[in-house]
Amino acid sequence: MSYTRILVPTDFSKEAETALQTAVLLAKKIGGHLQILHVLEVGQRNSINVSGGPSNERTMTESVLVHEGLKGAQESLERSVKLHDLVTQGVDYDLSIRLGNPFRKILECIDNKDIDLVVMGSKGAWGYSEVLVGSNTEKVVRNAPCPVLTVKSVTPESAFSSIVLPTEGKTHDKKILPAVKELQSLFDSKLHLVYVNTRRNFKPDTVIKPQLRAFAEENGLTNFSIHVYSDFSAEDGIRFFAEEIDAGMIAAGTHAHFGFARLIQGSVSEGLVNHAQRPVLTVAKEK
Repeated sequence: MSYTRILVPTDFSKEAETALQTAVLLAKKIGGHLQILHVLEVGQRNSINVSGGPSNERTMTESVLVHEGLKGAQESLERSVKLHDLVTQGVDYDLSIRLGNPFRKILECIDNKDIDLVVMGSKGAWGYSEVLVGSNTEKVVRNAPCPVLTVKSVTPESAFSSIVLPTEGKTHDKKILPAVKELQSLFDSKLHLVYVNTRRNFKPDTVIKPQLRAFAEENGLTNFSIHVYSDFSAEDGIRFFAEEIDAGMIAAGTHAHFGFARLIQGSVSEGLVNHAQRPVLTVAKEK
């Protein structure tokens, strides 16, 4: 795979501008194309047409507000282009504005533009709010048919040179590997394969280390090290291990839980997206 078509959804927040800065870094590295998308949310379903005009139910006042929103979004997109100096840097890009639900429009853009990678900013969330509300970033992480890179702060190029890859050495862990290998080829990254021992899922080093080494060799991984780390939860273990070795980023496949089971179990990868301060690369399902 290659990251030649990169989608950057933006709401013009600080986190979104940070994501765009990271996407520019990647695009320059590979000569990729940026698709910068803003979704203007509307309150009523099917109340406006594709040009922002009113339907039969929409009042003229509401239509004016939508047009003002479209004009403001276009101006903000152009400001972002200037802020990140895309023209001078020779970065190829397109700007687009869509009306509707951000999550759905992002997924539509991924399909319509054949996107290889999504780069999104995340504020993160803790506790009760993240369970009840979730975020567009979390929804995209869970459902996107391509890799998603989430960032919370400015990401230097050096962050891509050291990648923590949590794994059990099983088949379901393989889907993250093409995305990781692409970063390795671009940045000559060192992989740190780590298995997190918890009370519920404990394995002795004599069992898990050969299992991880066999997994690495079977999948043609290079420039890697193998680690076993103990903690009360897999998510905490991954985060604390990444901090301990001062890794640049974390890569993890998603194992989504839905409905009531998700409220109880959660998802390790979604927890990392919310809580880890390092960039997190996730892959939910094959494109």
